[in-house]
Amino acid sequence: MQSWEKILDELNDLSQLYHLGNTGRMKTASNHVVLEQYKDTKFFYSQLCNIVELLDYEQAQYYLAYIEKRIKFEGAKVPEENLVQVYLLYARVSIFLSDVSKALGLLEGIMRLECATNNTRIKYDCEILLSRGYMYQGRLDDAIEHAKTAKEEAQK
Repeated sequence: MQSWEKILDELNDLSQLYHLGNTGRMKTASNHVVLEQYKDTKFFYSQLCNIVELLDYEQAQYYLAYIEKRIKFEGAKVPEENLVQVYLLYARVSIFLSDVSKALGLLEGIMRLECATNNTRIKYDCEILLSRGYMYQGRLDDAIEHAKTAKEEAQK
């Protein structure tokens, strides 16, 4: 997808991090750049969702892994709400590609975030994906337990 290739080129340019959807502005206050939320973020997230919905999981995984690397290992800061969206999508793609351990790690990380503790939608999404992941691993008791928890969250 051309728009994502352009984003990756911008992220690699001069080994600096740019905001996804950057309009040429670069943050240079320190060695790492804060990824801020601009209005274009929704567009790029929707592009990733389109890749997933068109069943191109390998390509989606490539972009999501790249974004995760920038966030985790290069000090980029992202608002928790955006981080949750990206990690939920990444967990879903990982389950589809049978990388269940990656998905479970992402979901457990989401559940530790402060914004997830009071948000029933995030809890539901995590629990249903945890249930699916455990099901694919053959851990049916854990899958059933998380499915029940997801049902309880959905009924709130």
